Amino acid sequence: MENKRIAAKAGLFVFIGLALMGLGLIEFSKGASFFRGVYELRLHAANVGGLKPRASVRLAGVEVGNVSGVQLAPDGRSVTIILKIYDRYKN
Repeated sequence: MENKRIAAKAGLFVFIGLALMGLGLIEFSKGASFFRGVYELRLHAANVGGLKPRASVRLAGVEVGNVSGVQLAPDGRSVTIILKIYDRYKN
């Protein structure tokens, strides 16, 4: 009986560990990191030309963030681009 209890606890521990690793992998694949602070910028444009979420934002060839989302603006004639820029490039 004691062996079943220990096995159940070990299985739960492994399951929670794998779930946390999976969530971390998903978060890192989005381009953001738990270790990098980001701030949000919203840009309005008439045409985004195929821009997609998770695309890199580059300045002079250096990645400074990524595209978090692309939404149709309330006026219906423009697009709002949501960017996540790394804090170290804030100034």
